[in-house]
Amino acid sequence: MMAANAQVIDIAPYRDDADVQAAETQARTIADEARELVIVDEATNAVALDMLSQVTKARKRIEALRKRWLDPLNQQVKLIRADFEAMASPAGEAEAILRTKTSVYRVKVSEAARKEQERLRLLAEKRQERAAEKAEAKGLEAPPVIPIVPTVAPPAKTVATDSGAKVTYRRTTHFEVLNESLVPLEYFTLDERKIGAAVRAGIASPDRPIPGVRIWITEEPVVR
Repeated sequence: MMAANAQVIDIAPYRDDADVQAAETQARTIADEARELVIVDEATNAVALDMLSQVTKARKRIEALRKRWLDPLNQQVKLIRADFEAMASPAGEAEAILRTKTSVYRVKVSEAARKEQERLRLLAEKRQERAAEKAEAKGLEAPPVIPIVPTVAPPAKTVATDSGAKVTYRRTTHFEVLNESLVPLEYFTLDERKIGAAVRAGIASPDRPIPGVRIWITEEPVVR
Protein backbone atom coordinates (compact mmCIF):
# COMPACT_ATOMS: atom_id res chain seq x y z
CA MET A 1 0.00 0.00 0.00
CA MET A 2 1.32 3.46 -0.92
CA ALA A 3 2.07 5.76 1.99
CA ALA A 4 -0.42 8.56 2.53
CA ASN A 5 2.15 11.27 1.82
CA ALA A 6 3.77 9.50 -1.15
CA GLN A 7 3.71 11.41 -4.42
CA VAL A 8 2.66 9.91 -7.74
CA ILE A 9 5.45 10.82 -10.15
CA ASP A 10 5.14 10.99 -13.90
CA ILE A 11 8.13 8.89 -14.91
CA ALA A 12 8.36 10.30 -18.45
CA PRO A 13 7.42 14.00 -18.46
CA TYR A 14 10.24 14.66 -20.90
CA ARG A 15 8.28 12.86 -23.61
CA ASP A 16 6.12 15.97 -23.96
CA ASP A 17 9.20 18.15 -24.51
CA ALA A 18 9.30 19.33 -28.14
CA ASP A 19 13.13 19.40 -28.13
CA VAL A 20 13.25 15.78 -26.93
CA GLN A 21 10.77 14.67 -29.60
CA ALA A 22 12.77 16.42 -32.33
CA ALA A 23 16.04 14.91 -31.13
CA GLU A 24 14.58 11.41 -31.09
CA THR A 25 13.14 11.86 -34.60
CA GLN A 26 16.52 13.04 -35.87
CA ALA A 27 18.32 10.05 -34.34
CA ARG A 28 15.82 7.55 -35.78
CA THR A 29 16.03 9.15 -39.23
CA ILE A 30 19.83 8.95 -39.30
CA ALA A 31 19.68 5.32 -38.13
CA ASP A 32 17.28 4.44 -40.97
CA GLU A 33 19.54 6.16 -43.52
CA ALA A 34 22.63 4.41 -42.10
CA ARG A 35 20.98 1.00 -42.54
CA GLU A 36 20.17 1.78 -46.16
CA LEU A 37 23.55 3.27 -47.10
CA VAL A 38 25.95 1.12 -49.12
CA ILE A 39 29.53 2.36 -49.44
CA VAL A 40 30.94 1.56 -52.89
CA ASP A 41 33.25 4.50 -53.64
CA GLU A 42 34.77 7.69 -52.24
CA ALA A 43 31.56 9.61 -52.82
CA THR A 44 29.39 7.24 -50.80
CA ASN A 45 32.13 6.99 -48.18
CA ALA A 46 32.03 10.79 -47.90
CA VAL A 47 28.27 10.53 -47.37
CA ALA A 48 28.87 8.02 -44.58
CA LEU A 49 31.41 10.31 -42.92
CA ASP A 50 29.01 13.23 -43.13
CA MET A 51 26.26 11.09 -41.59
CA LEU A 52 28.71 10.05 -38.89
CA SER A 53 29.20 13.73 -38.10
CA GLN A 54 25.43 14.16 -37.86
CA VAL A 55 25.23 11.15 -35.55
CA THR A 56 27.79 12.69 -33.22
CA LYS A 57 25.84 15.94 -33.09
CA ALA A 58 22.59 14.05 -32.50
CA ARG A 59 24.10 12.07 -29.62
CA LYS A 60 25.46 15.26 -28.03
CA ARG A 61 22.06 16.89 -28.42
CA ILE A 62 20.33 13.99 -26.69
CA GLU A 63 22.97 13.93 -23.94
CA ALA A 64 22.43 17.65 -23.30
CA LEU A 65 18.67 17.08 -23.05
CA ARG A 66 19.22 14.15 -20.71
CA LYS A 67 21.31 16.34 -18.40
CA ARG A 68 18.75 19.13 -18.59
CA TRP A 69 16.08 16.78 -17.27
CA LEU A 70 18.16 14.63 -14.94
CA ASP A 71 20.52 17.07 -13.22
CA PRO A 72 17.83 18.71 -11.04
CA LEU A 73 16.44 15.27 -10.12
CA ASN A 74 19.89 13.89 -9.35
CA GLN A 75 20.60 16.89 -7.14
CA GLN A 76 17.36 16.29 -5.25
CA VAL A 77 18.14 12.59 -4.89
CA LYS A 78 21.59 13.50 -3.61
CA LEU A 79 20.13 15.83 -0.96
CA ILE A 80 17.52 13.27 0.12
CA ARG A 81 20.11 10.50 0.33
CA ALA A 82 22.46 12.67 2.41
CA ASP A 83 19.61 13.63 4.75
CA PHE A 84 18.57 10.02 5.35
CA GLU A 85 22.19 8.94 5.79
CA ALA A 86 22.53 11.61 8.47
CA MET A 87 19.37 10.29 10.15
CA ALA A 88 20.75 6.74 10.12
CA SER A 89 24.23 7.73 11.31
CA PRO A 90 23.50 7.41 15.07
CA ALA A 91 21.93 3.99 14.51
CA GLY A 92 24.97 2.91 12.53
CA GLU A 93 27.26 4.13 15.29
CA ALA A 94 25.20 2.29 17.91
CA GLU A 95 25.25 -0.88 15.82
CA ALA A 96 29.04 -0.78 15.49
CA ILE A 97 29.46 -0.19 19.23
CA LEU A 98 27.09 -3.00 20.22
CA ARG A 99 28.50 -5.46 17.69
CA THR A 100 32.02 -4.85 19.01
CA LYS A 101 31.03 -5.09 22.67
CA THR A 102 28.97 -8.29 22.30
CA SER A 103 31.71 -9.89 20.17
CA VAL A 104 34.36 -9.01 22.78
CA TYR A 105 32.14 -10.48 25.50
CA ARG A 106 31.57 -13.63 23.47
CA VAL A 107 35.33 -14.10 23.02
CA LYS A 108 35.77 -13.63 26.77
CA VAL A 109 33.10 -16.24 27.58
CA SER A 110 34.50 -18.68 25.00
CA GLU A 111 38.00 -18.31 26.41
CA ALA A 112 36.72 -18.85 29.95
CA ALA A 113 34.90 -22.01 28.81
CA ARG A 114 38.04 -23.26 27.06
CA LYS A 115 40.19 -22.68 30.15
CA GLU A 116 37.67 -24.43 32.40
CA GLN A 117 37.52 -27.39 30.03
CA GLU A 118 41.31 -27.55 30.02
CA ARG A 119 41.34 -27.40 33.83
CA LEU A 120 38.90 -30.29 34.03
CA ARG A 121 40.97 -32.28 31.54
CA LEU A 122 44.18 -31.82 33.52
CA LEU A 123 42.35 -32.67 36.74
CA ALA A 124 41.04 -35.89 35.22
CA GLU A 125 44.54 -36.78 33.97
CA LYS A 126 46.02 -36.25 37.44
CA ARG A 127 43.34 -38.42 39.01
CA GLN A 128 44.02 -41.10 36.43
CA GLU A 129 47.75 -40.94 37.14
CA ARG A 130 47.19 -41.27 40.90
CA ALA A 131 44.84 -44.21 40.39
CA ALA A 132 47.44 -45.88 38.16
CA GLU A 133 50.20 -45.30 40.73
CA LYS A 134 48.08 -46.83 43.53
CA ALA A 135 47.24 -49.82 41.37
CA GLU A 136 50.91 -50.33 40.46
CA ALA A 137 51.90 -50.14 44.15
CA LYS A 138 49.43 -52.93 44.89
CA GLY A 139 50.62 -54.97 41.95
CA LEU A 140 47.35 -54.50 40.11
CA GLU A 141 46.68 -53.47 36.56
CA ALA A 142 46.09 -49.81 35.94
CA PRO A 143 42.40 -48.96 35.79
CA PRO A 144 40.91 -48.21 32.38
CA VAL A 145 41.04 -44.65 31.12
CA ILE A 146 38.00 -42.75 32.25
CA PRO A 147 36.66 -40.41 29.60
CA ILE A 148 36.24 -36.76 30.49
CA VAL A 149 32.55 -36.33 31.02
CA PRO A 150 32.26 -32.81 32.49
CA THR A 151 31.99 -30.28 29.68
CA VAL A 152 31.63 -26.54 29.93
CA ALA A 153 29.22 -25.39 27.22
CA PRO A 154 30.47 -22.62 24.92
CA PRO A 155 28.28 -19.56 24.27
CA ALA A 156 25.06 -20.29 22.38
CA LYS A 157 25.21 -19.70 18.64
CA THR A 158 21.72 -18.19 18.55
CA VAL A 159 20.28 -16.01 21.30
CA ALA A 160 16.63 -14.93 21.62
CA THR A 161 16.18 -11.39 22.90
CA ASP A 162 13.40 -10.10 25.15
CA SER A 163 11.87 -8.30 22.16
CA GLY A 164 11.44 -11.59 20.30
CA ALA A 165 14.30 -11.13 17.87
CA LYS A 166 16.89 -13.84 17.30
CA VAL A 167 20.58 -12.96 17.07
CA THR A 168 22.84 -15.55 15.46
CA TYR A 169 26.62 -15.34 15.64
CA ARG A 170 28.27 -16.11 12.33
CA ARG A 171 31.89 -17.17 12.32
CA THR A 172 34.12 -15.33 9.85
CA THR A 173 37.72 -16.22 9.12
CA HIS A 174 40.01 -13.26 8.42
CA PHE A 175 43.46 -13.03 6.87
CA GLU A 176 46.40 -10.66 6.60
CA VAL A 177 49.27 -10.91 4.13
CA LEU A 178 52.52 -10.86 6.09
CA ASN A 179 55.04 -11.62 3.32
CA GLU A 180 53.85 -11.15 -0.26
CA SER A 181 56.93 -12.87 -1.70
CA LEU A 182 55.85 -16.14 -0.09
CA VAL A 183 52.30 -16.09 -1.47
CA PRO A 184 51.82 -18.68 -4.29
CA LEU A 185 51.28 -17.24 -7.80
CA GLU A 186 47.78 -18.75 -8.01
CA TYR A 187 46.55 -16.14 -5.52
CA PHE A 188 47.63 -13.17 -7.65
CA THR A 189 45.38 -11.35 -10.17
CA LEU A 190 46.63 -9.91 -13.45
CA ASP A 191 46.51 -6.09 -13.46
CA GLU A 192 44.93 -5.40 -16.86
CA ARG A 193 44.69 -1.68 -16.10
CA LYS A 194 48.48 -1.51 -15.85
CA ILE A 195 48.83 -3.35 -19.17
CA GLY A 196 46.35 -0.96 -20.79
CA ALA A 197 48.26 2.04 -19.46
CA ALA A 198 51.51 0.65 -20.89
CA VAL A 199 49.87 0.09 -24.29
CA ARG A 200 48.34 3.58 -24.38
CA ALA A 201 51.67 5.14 -23.36
CA GLY A 202 53.48 3.30 -26.14
CA ILE A 203 55.65 1.40 -23.68
CA ALA A 204 54.14 -1.81 -25.07
CA SER A 205 53.16 -2.24 -28.72
CA PRO A 206 52.98 -4.89 -31.46
CA ASP A 207 56.72 -4.31 -31.94
CA ARG A 208 57.41 -4.28 -28.20
CA PRO A 209 54.97 -6.89 -26.86
CA ILE A 210 54.47 -7.94 -23.27
CA PRO A 211 55.20 -11.68 -22.88
CA GLY A 212 51.92 -13.57 -22.90
CA VAL A 213 49.91 -10.57 -24.19
CA ARG A 214 48.64 -10.00 -27.77
CA ILE A 215 48.71 -6.36 -28.88
CA TRP A 216 47.15 -5.17 -32.16
CA ILE A 217 46.06 -1.92 -33.76
CA THR A 218 42.75 -0.92 -35.36
CA GLU A 219 41.60 2.35 -36.92
CA GLU A 220 38.23 3.93 -36.18
CA PRO A 221 36.78 7.24 -37.36
CA VAL A 222 36.72 10.03 -34.79
CA VAL A 223 34.38 12.95 -35.43
CA ARG A 224 35.51 16.41 -34.33
